[in-house]
Parts: sequence; C-alpha cells; structure tokens
Amino acid sequence: AAIAVFHWSVNSSRFSDEEFYFEYTYRVVEFLGVIVAFHILHISVSLVLLTLPIPMGIATAHLVGAIVLSLISIIFIELIYHAYILFWGTAMYIYAASAAESVENPTTPLDAIVNYFLYQFSSQLSYLLLRDEIPDGDSKELQDLREFVSGIEETLDGEEEPSLLRLFVLAAAIVIPVFAVIAYLLSASVIRVPYLNVVFILFATRIIKHVIEVPALIFGTVMFPTYLQTNLRTILTIAVYTASVYWIFFI
Repeated sequence: AAIAVFHWSVNSSRFSDEEFYFEYTYRVVEFLGVIVAFHILHISVSLVLLTLPIPMGIATAHLVGAIVLSLISIIFIELIYHAYILFWGTAMYIYAASAAESVENPTTPLDAIVNYFLYQFSSQLSYLLLRDEIPDGDSKELQDLREFVSGIEETLDGEEEPSLLRLFVLAAAIVIPVFAVIAYLLSASVIRVPYLNVVFILFATRIIKHVIEVPALIFGTVMFPTYLQTNLRTILTIAVYTASVYWIFFI
C-alpha cells in the first residue's frame, strides 16, 4: 500500500520527474516493505510456535509461513482481480523482449548465451500463461500480447507445445544452485548460523519480496521495465535483503 500511494503521489504531481523517482526510490520503499512484512511474519510465526507444539526450527517455520502468506496473496489477487496470471504472462513477455534485444547486442559471448536462454524460457512461459488469459479490449498493449501469442502458435504449428512443468523444473535447476551459492557466501562471511538456516531465511526473504513487489507492479504506478534489474543486481539485492532480515530478526 505504501509503495502504491507513494508512487501515485509522485506520478500525479506536475513538478516531479516520475521516472527518476521510480528508478532511485523503488528499491528503498520495497526494502522497507519487505522488513515490515517480515516483521508481521516473524510475530505470527513466534506466536504459533509458542502456542502449538510444532517440532519445527525457527528458520523452517519462517519459510513455511512465507509460503502460506504468498499463497494467500496469489489466491486473493487472482480470485478477486484475475490479475496474477495475466501479470506474470505480461512480465515474461517483457523479459523475452528485453532478452531478445540483449541477444542482438551482446556485451560478451557469455551475455549472449545467458540472454538467449532467458529469451527461450521467458517467451515459452509467457505463451503458456497468456494464451487463455488476455482480456477483451482494443488497446495497443493487448493487441501486442495477442500478436505475440499468435506468433508463438504459428511457430509451434505441428510441434509439441512447451510444458509448464518442464519450464519450472528447468528454472528450479538454475535458481536453486544460485541461491545455494548466495547462502553459502552469506553463511561464510556475514551470517554466522548453520548453512541450512541461511538457505531457509534466503528463500523466505525472496518469497516475502515477491509478496511486496507483485501488488506494487499490478496496482501501483511503477512500470515493469523500470523495475527490471540486471542479473548481478538481482543477486546483490536479495543478498542485501537476506542479510538485513537476519540482522534485524534473528540476532
């Protein structure tokens, strides 16, 4: 709510440069939102563990609580507004367009390979999410999405369609090792607790970040291209968020 109100106030002012404010203030507001949401989660988890005899560690309980909170948020947004699947389909479409541009103008050979993979993954996932979710309307944005879906369908003519399960398994095979390395580096240098606890705190923090960022992008005024970060900045952001959550709530 704070993110949406803040960005609305900036966007509605005649004297403000909204792109400048969005670019340089969104992460600060998002970080504060993550801390507030984690504080609520921390209190809730602590009360549950004190009330019920659940044989679960504190880090594991926070991860489970974050998953439950995320599912409630997703179900609410999709049932009430029918916006969650459409949002992710559109987000993946933008990811695919950005990755395709980076493939055409790579900075290094490795950058071209990474962005080619991101393009293939994002375009296939976007197609699966959007093909039955695009609402009626004649706006240019909706027309672009329909043309994108039609283009993928023509490309797949007679071929096997992408599998949502296969895409998620592929994403997990990449994301989990990356998060494991981040957790190892944090546990070895910043967060002096058992490695597995750092992994749980890291995933819980990332899920809480998801709970904060999705409503901000769907209902706020921040644009998705402004929200995007490079792969390195994305890793650094979640590392800083995780370390901050640990220092605030677990020391």
